[in-house]
Amino acid sequence: MYKPSPIRDIDEQFRRTAVITGMILAAAGTLLIWDPQNPLVRGFLLGGLCGLFNAKTLVRRMHAMAGLDARRANNLMKQGSFMRMALVIALALLASRTEAISLFGVGAGLLTVTLITATDALFSLGRYFAARGAVDRI
Repeated sequence: MYKPSPIRDIDEQFRRTAVITGMILAAAGTLLIWDPQNPLVRGFLLGGLCGLFNAKTLVRRMHAMAGLDARRANNLMKQGSFMRMALVIALALLASRTEAISLFGVGAGLLTVTLITATDALFSLGRYFAARGAVDRI
């Protein structure tokens, strides 16, 4: 008997994460309209955009690794991790040296994407197992 996977497809998971993050960044953007000099909001927006970019590149690399042998896939994974980490470090360095961008805001923006993805996946698993438990009792 076929049972659907409890985990969403990676493209659907990224799309959901991007939509939710986009709504949060749009709300932060309205805060920036009211207070354009707020470095925390600027940092949050910059960190959120960087987090979305990193998530998109991760999805692309995972698709690229699907057809490779283990050694080449491992090298591609290491290269991708290094590139994403270098972008985060460069952004943190920029924020630490600029008064207009808050390092705390950048960190919060970067972690927002991860938090949204993990929370959405957790709720998806909860719904899956709740439905499965209900079906098994019938």
